Amino acid sequence: MSEQHSLPFLRETLLFLTLAGVLIPLLQRLKVNQVLGFLGVGLVVGPYGLGLWVDTWPWLAQFTFPQGSGVTALAEMGVLFLMFMIGLELSAERLWAMRRWVFGAGALQVVLSSAIICALAMAFGNTWQASLVLGMVLSLSSTAVIVQLLSQREALASPMGQSIFAVLMFQDLAVVPVLILIDLLGRGSSPDMWSVTGLTLLKSVVAVVLIFVIGRKVIRPLFRNFARQRQSDVFMALTLLATLSIAGLTAAAGLSMALGALLAGLLLAETEYRHEVEVTIEPFKGLLMGLFFMTVGMGIDAREILANPLWVPLSVIGLILIKAVVVTGIFRIGGLSWGRSVESGLLLGQGGEFAFIVVGVAAASKLLSPEMAQFVLLVVGLTLFVTPMVAQ
Repeated sequence: MSEQHSLPFLRETLLFLTLAGVLIPLLQRLKVNQVLGFLGVGLVVGPYGLGLWVDTWPWLAQFTFPQGSGVTALAEMGVLFLMFMIGLELSAERLWAMRRWVFGAGALQVVLSSAIICALAMAFGNTWQASLVLGMVLSLSSTAVIVQLLSQREALASPMGQSIFAVLMFQDLAVVPVLILIDLLGRGSSPDMWSVTGLTLLKSVVAVVLIFVIGRKVIRPLFRNFARQRQSDVFMALTLLATLSIAGLTAAAGLSMALGALLAGLLLAETEYRHEVEVTIEPFKGLLMGLFFMTVGMGIDAREILANPLWVPLSVIGLILIKAVVVTGIFRIGGLSWGRSVESGLLLGQGGEFAFIVVGVAAASKLLSPEMAQFVLLVVGLTLFVTPMVAQ
């Protein structure tokens, strides 16, 4: 009889913690972007890396993740807290202070980039639904990678850094309509499609507004009554409770749990306890992001590069150029110099971490074929890899 563990996926959990414990300090010492490091490690130890040789060399099974199911539950938790941390970065005060760039430059960048990519996707024979999803998803950039690059260069407080951060803030806000749109498109077409779509959209908006309004009346009193002593363990427990509860409510409303986690972050960003929550989750921030990006790396099949030696590089270059041209034009009109505008365009040219969430949902909803989903994930992953080199 084989030994049974009461804790599921114990080996996978221990392996991840070992890799993270070794990798995070090593990447910091070498000044390598953590996101890229975790993506690369996930690619190496995942089912499409060393996991391919487990049948030949069984001992590799102890040091790899030969099956993606072993980390799915951990990855879902990583996704929730990635979305929560994005929500925590947003607040009404910051949005209002930078409203011209957030809702002007940010909205224009998303709309123009989405339209161009959507048109190209349709030109290559994709359905309008798949093209719309690809356009909106690929118009978003990586907050995690760009903020870390700007921080390393001490450029986050510069006019260019603030302008880039404003665009990223709008992109993070765009997550909500994109998630709702995926849910709507995934329901398929029918004779009364528009009435069903309108009703579903109305229900989605009402659910989000209700959760947000009720959450504002519950979250602050909850923290005020139970966090008077400002103890970190109490803050952690309340943060977990708020995040998972709101994620559960959005799931019960037929929406994504990731959307709920984002709303939880937004709600906590509006309270006076925001900084305490940030300090409390800071030790876990790198670990949770590492978990998410390592899982993303595991899902990328590098063999697709060999299968598409022409289209993969062209798609990577094309995506970066399209977004770079759009951003350069917007930032130049906004008053930045040509040099800073081009630099900003190249920094914002990659795909974002949100693509890995949305593409998976779109594939599960049959909006994207498995082959198309794998191709898009590979292209986005490669744009993340080359961003630090492009930024130089």
